[in-house]
Parts: sequence; C-alpha cells; structure tokens
Amino acid sequence: MRVLVTRPAEDSERTAEALRLAGHEPLVAPLFVVQPLRHVIPDRVDAFIATSANALRHATLTSRHLGLPIYTVGDATAAAAKAAGFSVIHSASGDSADLANLVGTALKPGVRIGYLAGTLRQDEALQILSAHHKLQTLETYRTVAVDVLPEEISSNLKAARIDAALHFSPRSAKDFNSLIETAGLFADADRVLHVFISPAAEVTRFTRRIVVARPNLAAMIAALDDR
Repeated sequence: MRVLVTRPAEDSERTAEALRLAGHEPLVAPLFVVQPLRHVIPDRVDAFIATSANALRHATLTSRHLGLPIYTVGDATAAAAKAAGFSVIHSASGDSADLANLVGTALKPGVRIGYLAGTLRQDEALQILSAHHKLQTLETYRTVAVDVLPEEISSNLKAARIDAALHFSPRSAKDFNSLIETAGLFADADRVLHVFISPAAEVTRFTRRIVVARPNLAAMIAALDDR
C-alpha cells in the first residue's frame, strides 16, 4: 500500500522505515513543523516523565538531570530518552493512562516530577498525578501546522495514488481534515483508508477508518496488513 505520513520531519523517517520494512511505500509529506521553545529545567526535580520524543530532543538537560529516572509513554519515547543520555528508563505500554499508572505505582507521594512536553498536548490522564505528586510541566517545543495542504498530498489524492493515511494524534487528524476540506479534496481523501492511533483521534466522517487496539506504530502497520 502507498501510505501517507504527515508527521513532522523529526518523526517521519522512523515511521517511513517501519512501513518499508513491512512492505509498504511511504509518502512523506509533513503537515507540521517542530519549533524549540526557550525553557529552564529546575534542579529540584526527582524524576521525569515524557510522552513525546520531540520533548526530549529539545530539552536542555544537565548531567544531574540525566542521572534521574525517566518514565516514558512507550518504546519510541524510551529510545529518545536513551539518545538524550538517560540511563534509568522505564517505559509504559503506549498511552498516557498506562504511563500515569506506571508512575503512580513506582513513585512515592510527594515526589517532584518534571513533565517534558510540548504545547497543545492531550494529557488529561497524566494530570491525575498532580493529586499525589508535585508535577511541573516543562514545555520544550511547539508544533505548528502548515497553512495550506502540500501539493504532494493534493496531487496524489486527486490521482488516487494514496491507499492509506496514518493519524497519530487528535490534533493532527483534525488539522488534516481541515486542510483537505479547505482544498476541496474531502471526497478524494474519503476513498483512502484512515488509521487512527486512538478513539480520541478518530475523524468519524471518513468512511473507511480503523482505530487500532494499542496506541503505537506497530499496531497501526498491523492494521494495514490486515486489509
């Protein structure tokens, strides 16, 4: 299948390579640009949590920070934590609720947690940690959407050269839907199989759509193979 990948450039290559290994042809056309934000990470932190590889890529961390434990949402974020220099890494099963349960079980009440994050995130599940821990959100980046649908997507939709599209967050799915509607290409996009990482991300107007059972890339690719 020819599969559309609209993730930021920092994330798209890993997704594209996984698709190639599974026998699919990725079409990489980012709809978002990652911009670092100025931030200060305090020394008075006992542990970190992260749900985004980009939060780690753009975090200003000291050697002391890197010696602390970090709890990540899944394996991809854990790999980014390792690349950043962390050595004590605990990975959840792929969503914020799993991460909140992991942290809530592992850390004693009152622990000071630094939440490495971006702006405009969906993190309600993590906020329950604030009831028992000192949770401080540290925004290290923001993701900015493009204003116009890239020509590469437009031309391939019109020519029916896209078989499937992967949607990794509620925001990215919403912005994709908005851009194709503005471009007058909803009917073309509706012929595509849309694979959503979670029920929250699902755009129900698309006729052909799948919400995967586990919120990770492997499950999304497996859904393509099932079709």
